[in-house]
Amino acid sequence: MRNGAYIRALGRMPFELSTFSQHPAEPDVEQDNDSAPINENSSPTNRPHPPWTGLQSELASAQNDVLVTVGLFLRETHPRPKEEKVGLFMKENEVGLIVKALDLTAAYLGGWSLVNLRSRLQTLRVYEHVRFKDVARMAIFHQHFLDPFIGMPAHLAFQAFGLLTDHLSSRLLIGLARTPMFQNPETGKLRKYSMITLEALDIILQLGSWGLAFPLYEYSTLQTLNLAPKWPIFPPIRTITESWKHFTITTPHSGIFPAWVPLFALRILDSNVILSFIQSKIFQKIHSWCFDTLRRILPRPNNPDQASIQAALESDDDLDYEDQDARERRRRRRAGHVRRRRRARRSDAIALQEQEQEGSTTATAGATEPPNDTMTWQYEDIDDIAAEIEASTAVEAGDIQETVVVAAVGQSDAPETEMEIIEELGDLIDLDSPIGTHIPGDITPNPPPGSSSLPSQVFQNTPPSQNTHEESLLDEDIPPMRPLLPHFNHRSQHRLTTLSCHPCDTAASHIAEALATGLTIRAEGVILRSIARQYLLRQTNGVHGPATTRNWQTGAVIRLADMYHPRDYMGGWAATLKSMIVGQIAAWGLWEATYWASTWLGVTFFQYHKI
Repeated sequence: MRNGAYIRALGRMPFELSTFSQHPAEPDVEQDNDSAPINENSSPTNRPHPPWTGLQSELASAQNDVLVTVGLFLRETHPRPKEEKVGLFMKENEVGLIVKALDLTAAYLGGWSLVNLRSRLQTLRVYEHVRFKDVARMAIFHQHFLDPFIGMPAHLAFQAFGLLTDHLSSRLLIGLARTPMFQNPETGKLRKYSMITLEALDIILQLGSWGLAFPLYEYSTLQTLNLAPKWPIFPPIRTITESWKHFTITTPHSGIFPAWVPLFALRILDSNVILSFIQSKIFQKIHSWCFDTLRRILPRPNNPDQASIQAALESDDDLDYEDQDARERRRRRRAGHVRRRRRARRSDAIALQEQEQEGSTTATAGATEPPNDTMTWQYEDIDDIAAEIEASTAVEAGDIQETVVVAAVGQSDAPETEMEIIEELGDLIDLDSPIGTHIPGDITPNPPPGSSSLPSQVFQNTPPSQNTHEESLLDEDIPPMRPLLPHFNHRSQHRLTTLSCHPCDTAASHIAEALATGLTIRAEGVILRSIARQYLLRQTNGVHGPATTRNWQTGAVIRLADMYHPRDYMGGWAATLKSMIVGQIAAWGLWEATYWASTWLGVTFFQYHKI
C-alpha cells in the first residue's frame, strides 16, 4: 500500500511533496507582499501555505479514509498471516507428492504385466503365428492372478540397489570435487581437465554399480520369460556368482597386437552387462531430452495463462533449472542494490529536511510543506519501489523447488495508462487470497468512526495546477473492478506447486517414455534374447558332450531352438508393436485418472478453478 497503487486504481493521486514545487499554482485572490512576510527563521508550523491548503487537507483526509477502508476490507477477507499461507503452500506440495507417488505406483503395477507380455513376444517364437488378441486373452484369463507380477520383486530390488549406489557415488564425486586435487583453493574453481576426470570416474562408478546389480536384472528377465522358477523371488547365491563370473571381461588369447583391439571390442559387445548398460543410458538420454522438450511445449492443463511448466519454473528464458544457490546470490545482489537506493533516498530526504529547518524559501522547500493534520501515510516513488517488489516463496518438497516472483514494473518516462494502474492493484493484492472472487464492484464497507466516505465534491474543486496524469483519470470513466477480476483471478487460483504441475508432468513423462521405448525397442529385444540364450547355453554346457542327453530331457535345447536369434531384428515386430500401443493406451487411461484426481483435489481443497 505504500506506493499508492490503491489510490491510483481509484483514479486519485497520492499526496507527494514535489507536486506543488513542480507545478506552482497562482492564487485566485491576489495578496500583498507585506500581508505574508517570510521569516527565514520561521518554523514549519507557522510557515505560510498556499490558498488551497484547507482543500488539500480535506483531500488527504479522504485519501486516508480510502486507505483505511481498503485495509480493513483486506484484513477481514483474508486475515491469514504469511506463515499460514506458506504452510498451506507446503501442504499442497505434499498432497502433490502423494498423488505423484500413487501415480508412479499404479503405472508400475499396471505396466509390469504388459512389459512381461512384450518381453515374451520379442523373445519366443511360440507367439509368432498367434494373434495378439488371443495372447492377451490367455495372459489375462488363463493364468494365476500373481503370474503377471512374476519378476517384479527382483526388478524392484535391482532399482533400489541402483538408487543406493547412485546416491553414494554422487556423494563421493561431490566430495572429490571439493578437494584440492580437483579444486583450486585460491579461486574456488575446478582445475583444468578436472571435469573430464570426474565425468569419466562417474561413468566407471555407474558401470560398476550396474555390474553389481546385474544378477538381479538377469534373474528378473529370466522369470518373465518363464526360464527361471517363480520361487525364490530373489536369485540364489550360485546364480549371482555365475553372473558375476561372466561379467569379467578377459582379453582374447592372441599374440598378434593388431588383431587384439578388434577382438577385445567384440568381447565387450558380447557382454550382456555392457550392452544392457549402454541401452539403459541411451534410453535415459532420449527420455530426458523428450521430457524437457515437451515441458517447454505442452501447456499446463489447469493454468492456461502459463505457456508451459518449464517457462513458469524458470526465472530466465535462456536458462534451464537454476539451483537454489544461484537464486539466493541473485536475490542478495538485488537486495543490496535496493538498500543502496534506499540509503540514497534517505540521505536526500535528510538533506531536504535540514534545508527546510534552515528556513530556505526556495520552491522545493518553502511552499510545499503540508499542515500537520494531513497525510499520515508515507509514500515512496512508484518507479523505484515497483522494481523492488518481489514476492518469492521457495518451497522445497522432494526435488521440487518453486519460486513465484511478481514481475517488476519497468521504469518509463511515459505516464501510466489506466490498465497499468489497475494491473498494479492486481499485483499488490495477495495472489493466494480468495479476494479475486469476493470483491464487489463497489467497495463500501462500514468505515471507522469519524471517517468520511470519500465525497466526490472534494476533487471537483482541486486547482488546475495540481492536475497530474493520475488526477486526469478522474475525468474518465474508470471501469468497475468486477469485470477486471478475471484478468488475474486465475493467477490467484493456480499456484506453481507439485499438485498443479502434476498433470502436465505426467503427460510429458508418458509421451517421452513412449518415444524412448519406440526408438530403443529393438535393442531391448536383442538384450532379452542374448540373456536368455546365454542362460540356456550355460545349462546345456554346449550342445556337444555327455550332458547332451540330459539337457534334451530338461528341454533346454528345445527352448533354445524356440527363441529368436539376437541378430534377428525383425522377429516378432508386429506383435511387439501392438503390445507397445496397448501399453501406451493404458498409460493414457492412467493419465486421465490421475488428472481427474489432481484436479478434484485442487478444486475441493485448494480453490482451483473448475475446468
